[in-house]
Amino acid sequence: MIKETDNEGNTKYTYPKCKACGSDKLHFKEMSEKAIKAGSAKEGFVTGYEITSGIIGDPDILKGLPLGSETPSIRVVTDICKDCGSLRAVMVRTGKEIKQLVVAPPTIHLPGQN
Repeated sequence: MIKETDNEGNTKYTYPKCKACGSDKLHFKEMSEKAIKAGSAKEGFVTGYEITSGIIGDPDILKGLPLGSETPSIRVVTDICKDCGSLRAVMVRTGKEIKQLVVAPPTIHLPGQN
């Protein structure tokens, strides 16, 4: 595991090797590299099997917090080992999020639509 912390208190953990078999080969990482070579993604693009993120806290308390409040947050990226098939974390980032007002995009109604 590699641990990096920035000046804002966010911590990034990366896991370069599979704990089950020791491999560093990943399905989605390899497909990301192929997408770059094919021209369907920019240099540096990497995706995972699943990318999950969110804030941590009791939903009933979180909804009552004022805008601008800081809450703990986490982001997890997983991938699949090419050698043993294990689903594993490749990156975990912990830190904080600031509660913001999220405005939904307007709905566009086209003629003939209900």
